[in-house]
Amino acid sequence: MSNWMSLFRNPESTLFIPSDPQSTSTLSLTTYNIPPKVEIFKKNINAIGIDLGTSRCCVAVSRTHSFETVGIENNGDRLMPSYISFIDKDVPQCGQIVVEQLKYAAKSTIFDSKRLIGKEFEYIDPDPAWPFELANIDGMAGFQIQSKNGPMLLTPEEVSAVLLKHIKKEVEKFQGKILSKAVITIPAAFTESQKQITIKAAKMAEWSPRLLPEPIAAVFAYFNNHEYEENSTLLLFDLGGGTLDICLFLNKYLMFL
Repeated sequence: MSNWMSLFRNPESTLFIPSDPQSTSTLSLTTYNIPPKVEIFKKNINAIGIDLGTSRCCVAVSRTHSFETVGIENNGDRLMPSYISFIDKDVPQCGQIVVEQLKYAAKSTIFDSKRLIGKEFEYIDPDPAWPFELANIDGMAGFQIQSKNGPMLLTPEEVSAVLLKHIKKEVEKFQGKILSKAVITIPAAFTESQKQITIKAAKMAEWSPRLLPEPIAAVFAYFNNHEYEENSTLLLFDLGGGTLDICLFLNKYLMFL
């Protein structure tokens, strides 16, 4: 298959397949297949995985003989703080440079946007550490900041789209080609609304996304590097910058639940 994303949809593929791909239920009601290991490092397969984290972002791509994380920071670092500056609204900046200039441009800076995605304004308890103001945008939580062009209102998906656009630019530079399809990991507890808003943000950044729960991505990595026994149980502890996922998986008949 020329399109690597088809691996997710093919029942004989090499990636985990939800028993019900359209399910919006919690992980406790979802079954995933454990496929056999095969090499997928082919030039015509552009596998891209994005961790759009609350505190930091990172991305990995398939290379000729392995997967490799990409230096998406301006200084080449592979972990990029999820900070965005809108001093110039037409040329937003991302990453460590924004952290370093925070004390000079706090009112133009946004972070923790993932904590607000898909949340109603009335249920948000503002963090005292936030330098930005919250805004009620059609009943949903958003941001009000100051740029040199004047006040700005931004939704969480618009902020996520800026991060994803930056990631896309750096990944395309690294791979030397135009890319469009990617897997983006999300918290296990994301609602259907939060999933759809994440997809919207990805499309705004010109990605064609596939979402994968963060604990499932972690289990994929674990089973790819460790032997596993049938009828075994795995406890997964995923401590992120904004969410904590604790999941219990039962490995049965080459599937985990």
